[in-house]
Amino acid sequence: QDVAKQVSRTIRGEAVHATLATDVIARDLGRQRLGAWFFSLFGAVALILGGGGVFGLVAYLAESQRREFGVRLALGADGRRLVRDGLMAALTPVSIGAGAGLLVGAALSRVFQSLLVGVSALDPATYAMVAIAMLACATLAGLSAAWRLRKMTPADALRAD
Repeated sequence: QDVAKQVSRTIRGEAVHATLATDVIARDLGRQRLGAWFFSLFGAVALILGGGGVFGLVAYLAESQRREFGVRLALGADGRRLVRDGLMAALTPVSIGAGAGLLVGAALSRVFQSLLVGVSALDPATYAMVAIAMLACATLAGLSAAWRLRKMTPADALRAD
């Protein structure tokens, strides 16, 4: 802005409008930043919905094994083993789904490569974080459901349904 004042003093009677280069760049990048915010927001919503879906599905699957856990408890199964088996039953389908999702995402990454700026479509950190988030949701759901099932009595489990 000081340069504009000096130029206007030098050229009397002329209207001089100066714009800083940083302002021009910020204006040009504004649309891309807005798009990046929207994509980030949609990605966060998708991650939350996916995590909630995984949590709900795993909790439902664990709860549907209530009768089996009751029979195993009646036959003298150890509570820790029931928790471990319930957790493995929860993590197996989610692990398969996360692996399939990683493969499909990698296959479709070429389609979205042109939309990404400064990030590779095959960014390993992004793929790893999504897979870890889904497995963490499955682990939490499996542990909470298995812990609840471990605390029940065999008679309660057999009376259910």
